[in-house]
Amino acid sequence: MHLDSPAVSDPFVSYARNAEDVVLWRALGTVGRGGYVDVGVLDPTAGSATRALYERGWRGVHVTPLPDAVAAFHDERPGDVAVAALAAAGAGERRRVYVVHGVGGADPAHPAAAAGAGALAGGGTRPVDVAVLALDDVLAEGGFEGRDLHLLRLDVDGAEAEALAGLDLGRWRPWVVVVCAPRPEGVGAPSWEAVLVAAGYRMALFDGLNSFYAADTHPELLDALGVPVSVLDAWEQHERRSRRLELEARATTADLHARHLEEATARQVLALRQARDLIEADASGWRADALRASVSGAQLAQELVRANDVLYATRHTVSWRMTEPLRRARLGAARWQAAGGPRGQAVHVAARLARSAKRRLRPTVATAVDTAVDTAVDTAVDTAVVTTAVHDVATPTADEQALTAPLAPAALEAALAQRLDVVSALLTDTEGVPGEDLGAAAGRFERALRHTTRPQRSVAWLAWVAVRASFPGELELDALTQVLQLQGPDALAEWAWADTAGITRDGTASTRRLRVHEGGVLVDVTHTAGYDFHTGVQRVVRETAARWHEDHGAELFGWDLVDRFPSLLTPAEVERFGAWRDHTSGGSAPLAARPRDSRADEVLIPWLSTVLVPEIAAEHQRNDAYRALVAAGIVASFGAIVYDLIPITIRETAPVGMSEVFSSYLAMVKHADRLSAISEATGNGYAAFSRMLAAQGLSGPRVAAHSLPSEVPALDADVVDRVRRSLATGDDPAVLVVGSHEPRKNHLTVLVAAERLWRAGHTFHLLFIGGSGWRGERFDELVARLRGAGRPIDVLKRADEDVLWAAYRLARFTVFPSLSEGFGLPVAESLASGTPAITSGFGSMAEIAADGGALVVDPRDVDQVQAAMGRLLTDDDLLDELRGQARARTWKTWDDYAEETWHHLVD
Repeated sequence: MHLDSPAVSDPFVSYARNAEDVVLWRALGTVGRGGYVDVGVLDPTAGSATRALYERGWRGVHVTPLPDAVAAFHDERPGDVAVAALAAAGAGERRRVYVVHGVGGADPAHPAAAAGAGALAGGGTRPVDVAVLALDDVLAEGGFEGRDLHLLRLDVDGAEAEALAGLDLGRWRPWVVVVCAPRPEGVGAPSWEAVLVAAGYRMALFDGLNSFYAADTHPELLDALGVPVSVLDAWEQHERRSRRLELEARATTADLHARHLEEATARQVLALRQARDLIEADASGWRADALRASVSGAQLAQELVRANDVLYATRHTVSWRMTEPLRRARLGAARWQAAGGPRGQAVHVAARLARSAKRRLRPTVATAVDTAVDTAVDTAVDTAVVTTAVHDVATPTADEQALTAPLAPAALEAALAQRLDVVSALLTDTEGVPGEDLGAAAGRFERALRHTTRPQRSVAWLAWVAVRASFPGELELDALTQVLQLQGPDALAEWAWADTAGITRDGTASTRRLRVHEGGVLVDVTHTAGYDFHTGVQRVVRETAARWHEDHGAELFGWDLVDRFPSLLTPAEVERFGAWRDHTSGGSAPLAARPRDSRADEVLIPWLSTVLVPEIAAEHQRNDAYRALVAAGIVASFGAIVYDLIPITIRETAPVGMSEVFSSYLAMVKHADRLSAISEATGNGYAAFSRMLAAQGLSGPRVAAHSLPSEVPALDADVVDRVRRSLATGDDPAVLVVGSHEPRKNHLTVLVAAERLWRAGHTFHLLFIGGSGWRGERFDELVARLRGAGRPIDVLKRADEDVLWAAYRLARFTVFPSLSEGFGLPVAESLASGTPAITSGFGSMAEIAADGGALVVDPRDVDQVQAAMGRLLTDDDLLDELRGQARARTWKTWDDYAEETWHHLVD
């Protein structure tokens, strides 16, 4: 196998169906050029769980049931080996598989294959005979003898047990096994799982499609495998990237099409004007009939002018009703042009113009026009000489084909009509007209564009939302505003009709409707409501936003980050958000993202509302949409809770890619009206950032600091006893460390200081509570080494509220020597529980410690950390003094904090 490694993209691009390659890279990304065996794979790229690994230097073997796929692997992944075979114990046999539209079935005995065989008579399925190979032989031939096999993946449509029967797991010992197989509700564990468990494999995660297992020889992989994909993995779905590129290409094509259409429209307008002039010169009989019907010539002329305006608007809508007259006129013009008669062109084009107008006139006028048109047409046709057959008409142009293209389904038209109606009402400060058909809504929308007094950015923003059912980004808003500024409202309407026609024809139009929320307060809880993570940021969001909703009627909403639009949380989602303690408990259950409820089909318009973002927006598309939203003047005010500037100020401790994400967040935050910082230190940093914005001509947000509360829940004595027994610290004093395991938290220094104290003869039990963070593997390695030496260390990666607060009470003291914090909630929680703390002597942590109960140290000096821990282990008088100081302190409650932030951000 070749070991050449193509260029690696950043962020990580996922090709897998369920982004399982993101989870695998998180767990195995540090092994270098790893090896894999992918069984049942069908394509080298589409849906491949190993394509991203291949791009990062990994190599391996693919066992595919499709002989035709071997050539594709050879072309696209020359560094890998592809074998056309079925994986089973019966090596040397040949079995039949069924190929349905390029997808391979399994053994004919399997139901999926039987269904495929049944389709054979219809010509949709073809049989292929494939060799049977044992995986032992595949691995031996693939060069894995004597080297690590990091990944074995099975996607064999129900034949998992048979594939495993041909593999000696004790001999090859893959680090990770992934089985792609759904688990229907009500059905027990699949048979193949027993094989893996018996071989010493532990299940880490089921993501709804794939089951991830880690070998007992690599238990360190369980935590990394056990968390599903999130935005913090800095990944991007291959299909999403392809779609974005496709949309960009489509936008360019639409622009070119619009230019061609503009030229064609100018020619059409000229032809219609010529036709109108001819009919006015020759239709004296028509005018006489109209006069005899008690309609004055002046009135008829006005009605014709109105009809011409209606026809002009009609030419730009996708409604069949609105484009039918123009299509008939163009078809007639082509026929009469072939007949060589400009007079015939004029007559028939004008006839259809008048008949289109007739449907919009008063009944008496309509009758007169109908009679006059019939008379004029009869007279003109009698004098016309038709010399060319209709079938000799030239092939329609691209513009003519666009005008006669199939229209959108009724659901798309109804949704577009509703969006146009809603936006028209906002543009003109009028009531909407629910139930309008698309033609009427389109006409009202175009009139609203001409007559609105809204600022141009607001008009452009609303036009985008009406057509796309999504929010524009900053560059998109600027481009559309320039169209309005340079060419006027008619050009903006031209863009809307061209864009609508394009997206309805290619099937990407949305049936989403608009939901206007005028005034009031809207709170963005996208990530917190979608995941059960419960770090410090999530605690603040849940405690605060739930109170804003309950006490002040604030509405909670979340973003669809693929199509870039927000929608209100449903009542069930709001209830779940408020009852967060019921589902953020500890345990080994995997954390999973939840799909949005049905209200995600509504695009929320925060019209003149106050929008608050109490969480960190870690997605470029959300931040970009907010910048455009504020620039367009859609919201009354915009505010946020801010936590720190760590990804910028100490970038070396932040995960790869986090600084770029955070820069995008700051580019959004700078447009806020008000910011609430969680500590004085954080407030000072954001105040300096706000002042710096004067160099950009921005006033910057108004910043105020509102320190976080520390509210200790009531705990029964039996709960504390239960936790004491579960921690099994015995009579040894417990030293507690709370926080995620990442470089910034400085837990390696705590471990080194603890080891020195153990070597010096001190007795204590060290307890860590917190999940693995970025670069947490060094912490895990050192913990494993110290445990192997018999040191009393426990690490709880997940803990519920009872365990956390009971641990605070049971600890002799806590240690929190972080290098930087926005606040340092574990220090406040420890002191509020009456337990002394050792923490850093600067920033927000020094703020918390200033009122007593804590020792402060330089966290970069392991000697100081060791000395402070040694004093609190041996000096009971000092410990009692600090306990007294801690218990004498008073703390604000979450109710207090929610009110403080509300009045600053909203009032």
